Amino acid sequence: GINAEYGVRPGHNKTVDRIVGGIVVVCMIVGITGNISSGIYFWRRRASSLPDRLYTIVSGVDICTSMAAFPVVAVLFNDRLPVLFSSYTVCGAWTLVFNFLQRFSMFMVLIISSTRTMAILLPFYRVNKTAVLTACGCFGMFLLTVDSVYLGFREIQFAFWSPAGCCGVGPAVVPWGFTWTIYILQLLVIVFTISLAVFIGFLLSSAVLLKRKNISCDSVRKSREVSVTIALFTAVFLDLQSTSLHPATG
Repeated sequence: GINAEYGVRPGHNKTVDRIVGGIVVVCMIVGITGNISSGIYFWRRRASSLPDRLYTIVSGVDICTSMAAFPVVAVLFNDRLPVLFSSYTVCGAWTLVFNFLQRFSMFMVLIISSTRTMAILLPFYRVNKTAVLTACGCFGMFLLTVDSVYLGFREIQFAFWSPAGCCGVGPAVVPWGFTWTIYILQLLVIVFTISLAVFIGFLLSSAVLLKRKNISCDSVRKSREVSVTIALFTAVFLDLQSTSLHPATG
């Protein structure tokens, strides 16, 4: 059920909550508007290359992620009261959707990083578009299947957590048993395997790019700059994901 620990507790400042809420609102607006425009741009170009299709998917995921912050903002502006999260159905649906978006976003970062690394290391190798897009679909189905099975067998439950200002998922029975341990392990495997794979790709691509010092062709130079930018953003993204496992999974 829903956690009964509502309202601002010692250690939580209303002013700080509203400042954080305002920052989140700004990020939501920028995220939604920016990703809508980029999504439209890449959607029109989706038939031209694999990166365009991947960026179209990423834009859609980012739009949903930005919109998912709205219930959290409502909590921050209402003295840590659950507001929308007072409904167990909303609490559970939000948690499942948000967890899905987080994990799928990480997987998309892995795919983009991997294809970019392959393009740098093996410039004449042609990546199979169908195989990559199929992998994205299969991973999404895997995430949905795991949560659906655990939900169907009532192995998980949802609760509002006031300190985090959002809902989370936990074991239906305490102390938890083998099934919850497996649930957590598969999450950790996803997070750390993707992080490790992208980090290795980051090192390999960076090493190759640093060796290419004298580049005279403008198109190659621009490609290198794009690759470096993607690599840096990938590193930052994964660092944030790895150091902030969402309370929705604990």
